[in-house]
Amino acid sequence: MRLIIGMLGVALTAQFEGCAVQPGIVLRSGGDSVEVRFRNGSRLFGELLAVQDSSFYLLVPSPSKKASTTVARANMSSTSSIAINGYTERAWSPSLLFLQLGAAGMMTIAASSQGNDAGVVLGILTVPILVSAVLLELTEAHPGESAPYDKEKVRELQMYARFPQGASPEVLAQLLHARGQEAVAEVANDIVIVK
Repeated sequence: MRLIIGMLGVALTAQFEGCAVQPGIVLRSGGDSVEVRFRNGSRLFGELLAVQDSSFYLLVPSPSKKASTTVARANMSSTSSIAINGYTERAWSPSLLFLQLGAAGMMTIAASSQGNDAGVVLGILTVPILVSAVLLELTEAHPGESAPYDKEKVRELQMYARFPQGASPEVLAQLLHARGQEAVAEVANDIVIVK
């Protein structure tokens, strides 16, 4: 019985270990991929760099041959919504569930080799797998926000940006220099205007 309780504790700890991350802590080096929809119905895809000063700063495919990407600014007033695309890719879900099932299977084999009831162990260890499957299905497919963008919506979107605290003039200057740009490009209805 102690073995079963211990294994349940290990399984639950492994399942919820990711929940220990505090809100607002950045765990990636880049911003999430976004789809910006404009009021005229057009769309623009890119990486969300920052959300500040009533603008979205994006890294978009470059219209020129100088660089592959361009730093651009889209005014919130010209957009109707912004959707975070990184969370619609569920290709990694089966891999996650397979890894959890593999670990449960190995622990079941280990328990049966010690003379314990393998069925009970497997039953207990499938709980995290079922919880993961349910949580994956309940997650919002397209996190994002629609206009108008109040402070709460802006704060929510900032979590998905490469620079959630905002991009300082120095950071913008480095990004521009790396791409051979003199100034931030303006986005007008999905058309990137490089200055």
